[in-house]
Amino acid sequence: MFIGLIAYVLAAVGGSPEGAVASLGPESDYRAVENVARFGCAAVPLLVRQLEVVTPAVIGHGEKASYPREMRVVWSIASLRYITDRDFYADQSAPGDPDSARQQMLVDGAPPGQTKFFGIWMSRGTVYFASPDEQRDIIRQWQAYSTSGQCGGSRMNRQLSFWLYGARD
Repeated sequence: MFIGLIAYVLAAVGGSPEGAVASLGPESDYRAVENVARFGCAAVPLLVRQLEVVTPAVIGHGEKASYPREMRVVWSIASLRYITDRDFYADQSAPGDPDSARQQMLVDGAPPGQTKFFGIWMSRGTVYFASPDEQRDIIRQWQAYSTSGQCGGSRMNRQLSFWLYGARD
C-alpha cells in the first residue's frame, strides 16, 4: 500500500510521463511543457490521447481557468511540438476574413491555405481555435504519427515561437 501511495504521489507531481501529461491544463506554462518533454517519445501517445475537438472558437484573457479541457489540449499540442519538432495542419474549411484576429492567429506559421489547431495572440492573452472539422483532421494526423514509430527523441524543438505559437523563427 505504501509503494502504491508513493507511485501515486510521484505521478501527481510529474514523476512519470502519465503524471506529467495529466497535469497539463489552465495553469500550465513553459515549465509544464519542459516537464513533459523530459520523457520524450514515451509521452507522445499519452499526449495524443488527450487531444479532442473543443467547441469555443476563442478563449479571452482571464478566461482560461473556465476552460480546462481546452487548455489541456493547447498544452498537449505545445508539448507534442516541443518533443517532435513537428506540427500538423488542416486545409482551411472556409477561409475567414483575412483581417480578423482569429484568422491571422490560425494561419500564422501555417502553410498557405492551411490552419493550425490553435493560435495565440499573446499580447491580448487570447487563444483562437480552428473549426471542429479542422481540429478533427489535425487530431487524426497526430494519431497516425503517434502509431507510426517515427518519433525520435533527438528532434526536440525548444523554440518558444514554435512549440507555443506554431511559427518557426
